[in-house]
Amino acid sequence: MPQVTLSSSDGETFAVDVEVARMSSTIRTMLDDLGLAGEGPADEETIPLPNVRGEILRLVLNWCTHHKVKKQFFIMNFFEKHDSNVKT
Repeated sequence: MPQVTLSSSDGETFAVDVEVARMSSTIRTMLDDLGLAGEGPADEETIPLPNVRGEILRLVLNWCTHHKVKKQFFIMNFFEKHDSNVKT
């Protein structure tokens, strides 16, 4: 999974999966505006977020990561539960 590095206003940097970063509409818009769709190799640039402190960015990225994992868990359980109901 490609990663992107985000930099907060107080200089903290966070390397995260592009898929996780794009869960934030603000970050997704910035990535789209910069032409970084996350489909290619990881970009060398650091994306500055001058209006976001590191403490807040950490909370946002933790929330996004949690919900990405939760979504994947839901999908896996859904298909496991319904696989036995599918008739071929």
